[in-house]
Amino acid sequence: MAEPILMFHIGTNNWQRQGEFAPGSGILHASMHDTFNSMPGVKCYSIFPSKVQTDPTDDPTFKVFKLSHDIPICESVSPNSSFRWHSMDDEAFVAYRKRLETEICNFLDEAEKREGREFD
Repeated sequence: MAEPILMFHIGTNNWQRQGEFAPGSGILHASMHDTFNSMPGVKCYSIFPSKVQTDPTDDPTFKVFKLSHDIPICESVSPNSSFRWHSMDDEAFVAYRKRLETEICNFLDEAEKREGREFD
């Protein structure tokens, strides 16, 4: 039997859990994550941002990218954030991007170690 497909999703909005409202893209990401993990021959890991939520204790396939501020957005209206990317100065943006990159890479490494192979 072939190894399952191992995939990774980076979410741009929070999931609707732990009492936090989620926009459509967050709900879609969570639904895709669950759907892929219910399919035979597929394993999906995901990470998404939130200043409210915590990492799950019972599911190692997803992780929260913890924020101390609202989720950065570009659009003019959001139901759960008014924090704009353009409000960050260059130093803050570079620090955010580096922390995101580091957390994603660490989570990828942890997942690959758990699975005994690299992502497809």
